[in-house]
Amino acid sequence: MQLSVVPADHAGHGNLVGQDVLANFRTEYHLAEGILVLDGDPLEDARDVHLDTGCHVYVDVTWPTGEAASAVIDTGASMTVVDERFAAQHARLFTHEGMSEGTDARGTVLRTPGVRMAAIHMLGAELEASCAAIVDLSAANATVERRIDLILGWPILSQGALTIDHRLQVASFRLRTP
Repeated sequence: MQLSVVPADHAGHGNLVGQDVLANFRTEYHLAEGILVLDGDPLEDARDVHLDTGCHVYVDVTWPTGEAASAVIDTGASMTVVDERFAAQHARLFTHEGMSEGTDARGTVLRTPGVRMAAIHMLGAELEASCAAIVDLSAANATVERRIDLILGWPILSQGALTIDHRLQVASFRLRTP
């Protein structure tokens, strides 16, 4: 089954469906095109992922420099978020670019440092450097099973097609072809 969503003029928070529903399907996200495929083709080149009790999908992210991070995928996030503690410990991966303003899940508007995050490796794909916001995730990390260093949002996920098979706890990422 394929669902098409008319893309908004800007990324994020258009038509959201929660993981409580999506976890029942093998989901293929083409965020840049506004397409969601449910139970499409079987995965090729699948990599193991971690799913917590809330069905949030965690992946390992690495940089060519050897640093690694635990990241949660958030297809509804208009921005990638970096935990401030992680950013301080790995400062060479981030170039400051002023301030970023965003709204959290509760509707609170936050003004945070904006950065350019160095290119990453995720699920076997090499993704381009992208914008991100630095936020204190200590409160969120106090409530989750696995530490969150990054929340991967639109700038990363729109670079290709993300497929997640929740039942098998695997995922893949294919870069968009020009």
